Amino acid sequence: MMVGEQEEVIEAALTERPLVRAVINDQTHTMSPALLYYGTVSPAPGSGTAACRFLRPLCISSIRIFAAGSRPFAQSPDLLAETAPDAFFLNLYFNQAGANVDKDRRNVLAPTSLGYTGADLDFALAMPSDAATRLMIISGSFTKLSFALYGQVVAPEPPIAVSAYHPLSIPSAPRSLLPPSIHVAALSDPTTLAASLLKLVPDYEPDLPQVTRLMFCLKPNNDEWASSDFPYHGSPLDIPDNFDLELASDMASRLVNASKESMTIFAQRIKEALGPKNTNQAFHVARTFCGSASQDPSLMRSLCSNIDLDVVFDIETLDDDILTHLLDAASNADFAKHCRASSIPAVMKRYVEYPTTPPAGRRLARRLLDRLEGWPIFELSLSQPSSDPSTFARPLAFLNDFAREEKCLGIWLESMMLEPGLVDMLAQKPPADSAILPVANPQTRSEFETYLRAFLGVAAVFVVWAWSDSLPEPVCRDRCLGIIKLWQMTDGYRDIVNQYLLLRQFSRRLMWIIARDPDEPPKISPHLSEQILSELGKIPEAFLHKELCEAVFDLHLPLSYISDGERARLQKLASLADYGLADVVDELFYQSEAQTFSTRRLYVLRVAIAWVKHEVQEEEDGEYRVGTEAWNGFNMALWARLLDLLTQAAGNLAAIFSLAASPPQRIETELVEMLFKTARDILVLVMLLTAQLQFSPRTIREFTVTIASLFASAQTATAVFSLCTEISDGAQEARKAGMEFLSNMAKTSPLPVLSALLEPVIPMGVDPVVHIHQCAVMVHDILALSSDSSPAWVQINLPPLLNLLDGFSRRLDAESRRAFLKHIVDLDSGCIGVGEWLLTHELKHLRQILTRETTPAHLSLAHTSLCALARFAQDKLEWFATANREISDFHGALKDALEAMLDGGYVSQGWKSLVRTLGDSHHDWQDAGQCLAMSYIRSLRVDRAVDADVNAVVKQLENGGLHIRAEVGQWLSDLSAEKEPSQGAMVVAAKTMHWLSRQEHSLFRALPSFDNAGIGALLRLLASVEGGDALSTAGFVADEDESLLPPLVNLDAPAQVTLSSIEDLFNASHKSVPPTPSTPKGKGTVTPDVLGVVMSPPTALFHSPMSSTLTKTYANNEFRDTRQQATRQNTSRLPSMHVDVGSFGH
Repeated sequence: MMVGEQEEVIEAALTERPLVRAVINDQTHTMSPALLYYGTVSPAPGSGTAACRFLRPLCISSIRIFAAGSRPFAQSPDLLAETAPDAFFLNLYFNQAGANVDKDRRNVLAPTSLGYTGADLDFALAMPSDAATRLMIISGSFTKLSFALYGQVVAPEPPIAVSAYHPLSIPSAPRSLLPPSIHVAALSDPTTLAASLLKLVPDYEPDLPQVTRLMFCLKPNNDEWASSDFPYHGSPLDIPDNFDLELASDMASRLVNASKESMTIFAQRIKEALGPKNTNQAFHVARTFCGSASQDPSLMRSLCSNIDLDVVFDIETLDDDILTHLLDAASNADFAKHCRASSIPAVMKRYVEYPTTPPAGRRLARRLLDRLEGWPIFELSLSQPSSDPSTFARPLAFLNDFAREEKCLGIWLESMMLEPGLVDMLAQKPPADSAILPVANPQTRSEFETYLRAFLGVAAVFVVWAWSDSLPEPVCRDRCLGIIKLWQMTDGYRDIVNQYLLLRQFSRRLMWIIARDPDEPPKISPHLSEQILSELGKIPEAFLHKELCEAVFDLHLPLSYISDGERARLQKLASLADYGLADVVDELFYQSEAQTFSTRRLYVLRVAIAWVKHEVQEEEDGEYRVGTEAWNGFNMALWARLLDLLTQAAGNLAAIFSLAASPPQRIETELVEMLFKTARDILVLVMLLTAQLQFSPRTIREFTVTIASLFASAQTATAVFSLCTEISDGAQEARKAGMEFLSNMAKTSPLPVLSALLEPVIPMGVDPVVHIHQCAVMVHDILALSSDSSPAWVQINLPPLLNLLDGFSRRLDAESRRAFLKHIVDLDSGCIGVGEWLLTHELKHLRQILTRETTPAHLSLAHTSLCALARFAQDKLEWFATANREISDFHGALKDALEAMLDGGYVSQGWKSLVRTLGDSHHDWQDAGQCLAMSYIRSLRVDRAVDADVNAVVKQLENGGLHIRAEVGQWLSDLSAEKEPSQGAMVVAAKTMHWLSRQEHSLFRALPSFDNAGIGALLRLLASVEGGDALSTAGFVADEDESLLPPLVNLDAPAQVTLSSIEDLFNASHKSVPPTPSTPKGKGTVTPDVLGVVMSPPTALFHSPMSSTLTKTYANNEFRDTRQQATRQNTSRLPSMHVDVGSFGH
């Protein structure tokens, strides 16, 4: 292709929608794509354009550009890359050559762009797996470009036929670990990394606490930056003659460089300057403490030892500015301790309750109280072990509160680095293993310590980033941004990093770094900043920060990482957060014709939900304003609209994981993650809006059904995407929010919640096993919350649910049914007998299956019931025996079930376990004892490899009486037929025959199922057992007249499913179509109607006295006098069926 033709094609393709987008590949590929191409290209002179044509269609997954002088391949050390210059932008254009591309679009080019910033860089292409290209055009300001293409050949050579299939296990992907040098949570001193980065700044050598003080707390002005002594300048705290409290606060708010004696004198002069309580004095004292909190610790200790807070502060001297200074100063451990020793906590409590306190002041006072109370809890969590996971909730909230303001974070960070007690407390704790990452919600002390180290170490690196960006020092800044970007993509570190990025100065720094001259070549810092900002834009709450929205609005082309579509999405979200309440509510009520959510729509919804949540929580009348806006604009409560959105999100998830999808659709992981997180956000907001609202039963059922569907999808997603932490975490968060919502509703309205779960509505295509199991989990959790309730709760709520409880129990598998029945029994505790009623119905249902329904499907239900009963009896044997002894209905049901098993010859492992559990116990099973004894002896035939207890067998022989002879005879006959019976089985058999020989009735010595030869063989077999030789003289004979027992039917046998039956289930052409009804053709004779009310034999027609008149020609009304009633002779003709019907008879 000529250069001019290339330029024309490129210009014509600029209006096409991009097919692919170039992104930096920061993570290791989960699959190893093949190397497709390597080479060095140069543009045609004066054009800046080069092209590559491939012999076969390729699906390109990534492009690697090699810097000049690098060796692309270790096996070819002589091959050197020649890329020049060091940084530039590239525009790439691909033709579309896939098999599914229309002919008229095969010459249309799909554009994308990337920014090369130097070094060896990978760029991942979001090319669909079914897309392909045979032409790549490269346009940009480069002179040489050395690159490699990786991916797959779309049309490879025909594969070699495989003669044999050998299944192989899929290797598990190794978990990527952070390099030890940047895994600050695993370092004994988490600030080591920041101190190392600080050494990359050549001209200055301040320590980390001093840099923290300058960047976070005491912001230098322009004159101080220009000072020759910077950053070692500072006030010596010389006391002038006109010294007053205002001057003292100004001196403490600048960097102090004074001796301890000067600090002491400074604190004493402030004490002397105090007068009567007033707001002005309180403001200057609070500002002094706030400025001193980030200085040398000696200054704060001098102030605390000289100034009595009770002399300065009371409820009348407080305002918002004073509370803000006190809140910042309370980030210092020494000042917080000084406050707790004074009346400040009591003053704050009264201020919160004071009726004239403004809303902002009330919020500040609450935060100050929490911070003062949080310090001792935080220190206690580091010094004393605790096994209660809730112990670390308050220390975690205490830490995260510092990340809301950079001054508070800086003061706390200095306390952790300079306060000897805190430093020693953390240094004494051994660091975590390098394979352990911090978790967002620590449950143990070791997890909390790991999170604390990460929180501290990441904050220190942010300090160095701010310092290097302020100087500026590009090398140090690039290194800091690279580490922060890597942390942002690592579980555990991600949440901490994103908190710090939302601080005012760091959002602005991202904006300033990204902003550059369009003609300037791309650099590393702007490129990394774009990646960081793009990831930060995935958090809805981030757009509630004004500085971040400004950074998004300031994005201008060209950009090296963020695509045009991504930039438009970010600016759309920022605009929504900037519009106001009316537009946010409009977005929530917007209804599209599409039934499925797009990822873009979900981002908009999440930002709108976050906006409303912030409005309700932070504004005094926020809930009223939100509700009024929704009602006035759409005549609908906001929670009702949120229910619609939740139902739609749950429906989308159910469709994604549907079993009915044919063929199974390709799942978009980002969409699944966003659906779960949207559902979580909706549930949290609904709980916030309806904390005091009582829903109707119908609404509660709608919420419950939707949450049950959400639970099932979350379970499936967790199993399918077990290696994708984003989806797994999102699914678990949605489950947690759903369970919290149902628990709150169940506290006031348990009946609608439980009835909806016990009678589940399974969406079309959803795996019913998973759905019902998740309903069982939710029922268990709700009943567990009610276990501490009074007996009145059981008496009121369980009786109306009896039938639903019984029906739901039948839907469960054996283990879930056991747990369900056990939970109901424990909850009832004999209060009204719900457990006894359920177990009785379970036994009756088992008997009904065994006596009426003998199909394989029904027998499998009996097998499940027996397994559940066996496991339940093992857990609750005493309860089982008590119910059998005191409740006649239960006793009768148990006896009938055992009899049905005996009569049908059914056996199974669950039945054997139940019989052995009951038979080996010391309890008296009354009338059921005889059936139990016969069942026990029959169980010896089921698993002869396991030796039975001799004493238990003898006990059952005594309970069985003469009726047990048939079972004993069959068991002994089976034993004698074995080639190598176990020694234990022969001992039990010998003891059994000794017992039979001692009985008075002669029938005990007449063994059924034997002939005389068989008796002899059995006696010879048992002669080797101790005491067995004496059996030969016991007089045993064969009873050939006794009827044989029915053959055993093993319920454990696996079900047989043929391929043809499976094909019939899924093949629509096999569906039977009912025939169109029509009048049957007559044959000249009248036959009886087989569906008539009264059936008479056909011969009755010929014996009728009127049979001779049936061939008569009737006139006028003669027929009425001679005909017989149709109900008597059944000779009426069939009714005409010549009616207008459809193909299916409707």
